Amino acid sequence: MSFMAQCKEPGCPFFGSEQFNGFCSKCSKVVEPSTNITLLNPEKESKESCRCKQCNRKVGLLGFTCQCKNTYCKKCRHAEQHNCTYDYMSVGKMQLMKDNPHVHAAKLQPM
Repeated sequence: MSFMAQCKEPGCPFFGSEQFNGFCSKCSKVVEPSTNITLLNPEKESKESCRCKQCNRKVGLLGFTCQCKNTYCKKCRHAEQHNCTYDYMSVGKMQLMKDNPHVHAAKLQPM
């Protein structure tokens, strides 16, 4: 746990945080509003992922994100349709090995 110190803003009664560079959450919004770039430009990410990677069709809000981190339409969403590079078989085998550990039973003694 990090050391809690008073907020850097003079006269503020709250504690500051390392997450907000020594300011409290309220003062950090007033002092440093331009440091969070993702809040200022949210449209860049949505424009990149609004089309199907395979057929270039607009998908809008109904786009499917595959395990290979690409967005596809409803017809191209299956791994066989878009030649997915994600290895589902090895992930499935590892999950089965984790869920079903091998049990060694002791032999029964004859009577």
